[in-house]
Parts: sequence; C-alpha cells; structure tokens
Amino acid sequence: MDKNLKYKLRKEFPQILAWAVEGCMKWQRDGIQEPEKVVEAVKDYKQEMDLIAGFIDQCVMIDYACYERMVASDLFKVYSKWAKQNNEYEMSSKKFFMEVGKKLPNKGRDRKGIFYTNIRLTDYANELVDKQYNFSDFK
Repeated sequence: MDKNLKYKLRKEFPQILAWAVEGCMKWQRDGIQEPEKVVEAVKDYKQEMDLIAGFIDQCVMIDYACYERMVASDLFKVYSKWAKQNNEYEMSSKKFFMEVGKKLPNKGRDRKGIFYTNIRLTDYANELVDKQYNFSDFK
C-alpha cells in the first residue's frame, strides 16, 4: 500500500478534475452509447422471451400469395399444441391474439368469425396437429 498516495493524488488533482469535467461534458453532449455486445445481448434476450416470435418462426409462414383464410381459433389450437410440445408458457387466447396481431400481416372478420390471410402452417406445425391443415374444411 502506498502511504504517499494521498499526496500524489493531491498534486494531480487539477488534471483529475479536468478529466472528470471533460468526461461529464462529453456525456452531456453525446450521451452514453451502449456497447455493441450489450445491444446484441438485449436483442437476443427479447427474441428468446418473445413466445409468439418463436411460435411464428416454427409454425407459420407468411405468404402474400396465399389468400386462403385460417380461422383464428384454429391458429390458437396450433399455438396451444406447440406450447405444450415445447414446454413453453401457454398464454390465454386473449393474450395470444393481442400478441399475434402485432406479427401477422392480415386479419379479417366475417360472419363465421375472425380469420387471418397470407399465412400458411409449416410442415412442423402440420405434423404437430396430426393432419394436414385443409383450408377448405373451414370455409
């Protein structure tokens, strides 16, 4: 331990103060930039915690050439099976539709209820529900 450190620092005090003030001024002018590693870690964490994104990545393909209708309740059934199969939290249908509405392109309503267009199920999702999803079954 340096017993003279207090005296050495006292000699350097004007330079230390100038360095601190300069840093403060830079912070006020430019703000604090998050390191790229922190930005990436936050992005990865958000993706990991976004259950709907995981479901859509694995089970739904957005296809703007597909004009068939997928009944909303059937989409929720696929989600429910996916959540159970993957040991994921299964949100309520209300929460599911609030979240999925932010991610899927087109939602509509007719006399039969709510439906989505421009989406198809992936092969994995079709295997999950034990049958090929046939849109004509729900018209």
